[in-house]
Amino acid sequence: MHAEAASGPPLPDAHAVPDTPRIVVRMHPDMPLLAFPEGVALEVLADPVSIRIPNTRPWFDGAVGLRGNLLPLFDIALWAGHRPVTGQRRLLAVSSSRTPFALVSAEIPQLLTIAPNTPDATPATHAAAAPAQRLAPYLGAAHPTALGSVHDFEMQAWVAELRRDLAGATSA
Repeated sequence: MHAEAASGPPLPDAHAVPDTPRIVVRMHPDMPLLAFPEGVALEVLADPVSIRIPNTRPWFDGAVGLRGNLLPLFDIALWAGHRPVTGQRRLLAVSSSRTPFALVSAEIPQLLTIAPNTPDATPATHAAAAPAQRLAPYLGAAHPTALGSVHDFEMQAWVAELRRDLAGATSA
């Protein structure tokens, strides 16, 4: 009874967090893969028409229509200090529980399973490239995956910074 009771499937660790499927995307070839928070949906817009708004920051790319609504359009790579990418430009509608918006992306988003408690996870401050230093405060832990290192993206904090910047509270 003493040895047989211990055999069988191991008990789950109460502190273990299961692997989580997350939407990841690389906005620019020189930027890290960003993992969007759980509950956020990204939609690749087919044949989008964006409207540039005069006298705005260069990274505020105007507005794009989505099912009768206008979404503000941001170029996160330009905001972070990267040069514009030549070639196909994709627009992604970002739906969250707060404010919907759109992003310019160099790549198509993917669904990727991320193990949040990997021993190799490192703080983003060690992995951010020089032009992306402006983005570093909005990057969480870096998780190793088959596609390379994926960084948690603190999207709501980044959007709050954009709002302050658009209101003129900070400089571009």
